[in-house]
Amino acid sequence: MSKKKMTVKETFELMKKWFQPSAVPNGWDRVIQYIVTGPGGGKWYLIIKDKKLTVKEGEAEKYDVLIELDADTHIGIFEGTTSPPRAMRQKKMKVKGAMADIMVVGRLFRAKKE
Repeated sequence: MSKKKMTVKETFELMKKWFQPSAVPNGWDRVIQYIVTGPGGGKWYLIIKDKKLTVKEGEAEKYDVLIELDADTHIGIFEGTTSPPRAMRQKKMKVKGAMADIMVVGRLFRAKKE
C-alpha cells in the first residue's frame, strides 16, 4: 500500500518540529511568506524572532523573503522527491529577498527521524 501523500498544511506543522534554532544567526529576525498555489495550496508565513519560530496561516503585513511555488512542488520538497535548487532551476519555485536571507532559510529546517 502506498504512503498517503502529505498535505501543504501538514508541511507547515512539520516545520515546527524540524526547525533548527542553532542555524539562526544571532539577531536574525525575519518574516518568510509562502504562497503555495494550486489544489490544497494557501498562504502561510513564518516569523523567526529570538531564534524561535512561529507559523501562521495567511499573509504577513510585510516580509523579508517571499517563496512562491505550487502545492505539488512544496510537498515534494518535504517528501524528498525534489529540492529547492532543483525546483528553482525548473522554474517551479520563485524566491524573492536578499540572497543572504534566502541562504539562511535553506538551513533552518532538518527532517527528524521518528
